[in-house]
Amino acid sequence: MRGAGPEVCGSMEIRLFGHADVSSSGVPIKFAKRSTTLAMIAYLVLRRGQSISRESLAFVLFPESDETAALAELRRYLYLAAKALPERAGEPWIVADSETVRWNERDDAFVDVLAFERLAADPETHLAAIELYAGDLLEDVYDDWVLGERERLRARYLTILTASIERLRARRAFGPAIELATRLLASDPWREDALRSLVAIRYESGDTAGALAEYDRFAKRLRDDLGIAPMAETVAVRRSILRNEVVPGSLDRALGTIAATAAPARAVLPFVGRGHELETLHAAWTRAARGAPAFVLIGGEAGVGKTRLTGELARIAQAEGGRVFVGTTS
Repeated sequence: MRGAGPEVCGSMEIRLFGHADVSSSGVPIKFAKRSTTLAMIAYLVLRRGQSISRESLAFVLFPESDETAALAELRRYLYLAAKALPERAGEPWIVADSETVRWNERDDAFVDVLAFERLAADPETHLAAIELYAGDLLEDVYDDWVLGERERLRARYLTILTASIERLRARRAFGPAIELATRLLASDPWREDALRSLVAIRYESGDTAGALAEYDRFAKRLRDDLGIAPMAETVAVRRSILRNEVVPGSLDRALGTIAATAAPARAVLPFVGRGHELETLHAAWTRAARGAPAFVLIGGEAGVGKTRLTGELARIAQAEGGRVFVGTTS
């Protein structure tokens, strides 16, 4: 998972997924005050090219210190980072003056998060993006500024992981699809949509016993740990397997109904132009599903696409095992 691979462009690698580390020519760089120094580097790298005021950066990194003490700490950590990072021709990795600090946008370092974002933008490179995701962003850092970015990237990862599973399943590439479905369930052990996919794919691959065993293990964990039973949709998948029927969501079932749905499908326009807004809503839903509920208000003039946006979010939430309730008022 952490091999350099063809994506590496330059001698320095900055890995921010999972347990963060920075290496030069394959040798890990040792930082004094490692945790805070890495957090500072990560903050700058994720905003590469942006000039950040020293006061703002000091407040982010040392929120409990007064301004004078925070600025003094920032100077110390900038010195420690500059001392540890390898030399490079021209400007240093971190460019600082009396007022601002920025990561050199002309750097030649490989940054896993930036590569992930680029690869995640194209379905053809989703599998490469998935391989880069070695864990949540900066797992060892608990600063407030990390949380929103961590959830956004996690939501993006789960989205492309789910989409990749369905594409592989549609191509009957059952082995890779099972591997990714197992990975998705490991990332979020209580996601019943992931469990349903894994059970269905095992069944479609010819492994009926393995499919039922996956269901039984999940149902036992639900019963033992949460005191609840699987959702009706999950039970329906098991029932179809026991009857030797086509499971819900299978390619065969989709092909059997495509003629009846072709005309309505042509009338539905693709969802475009609200990717950032949908990503923000998906991150909020992901946090809520993991036990951190929040209230989100969507505002705008009539006709700008609020209903379509919420409908797309509802579709995603249902696909990920959520139940959506809708109410309207005049």
